[in-house]
Amino acid sequence: MRAFDPSSEAGGHALRVAARVCALSLLPRTGRKDARHDEAGLEEADVEAGSHTAWKAWVRSLDRDDSVLLRIWRCGAVRTPTRTRHRSLNNEAKCAWCDCLQASARHFWQECPRFEYGS
Repeated sequence: MRAFDPSSEAGGHALRVAARVCALSLLPRTGRKDARHDEAGLEEADVEAGSHTAWKAWVRSLDRDDSVLLRIWRCGAVRTPTRTRHRSLNNEAKCAWCDCLQASARHFWQECPRFEYGS
């Protein structure tokens, strides 16, 4: 059996990465009553992104207000049709600008033609 020392730098990093994977695995998936409906692409999440030196330096460079906004974004507390509390009256999660049926934050950030750079 292999073990690691969580009090070491490498061990602490390994523990944080494992905790992130465990936390992501607890999110309710589509099809369940308590599903978030915005978990598309979750299996592609880079659980080590927050550990990169360039990321840490950039986050430290933010002022207080931008730091708060980043935390809100990273925690998924953004208003999108896939969030149950922001659903339309007919309980749809469609995008208002394209034909996407699950308009999540990821959709607006990466996929929606409405928000393409230069449009």
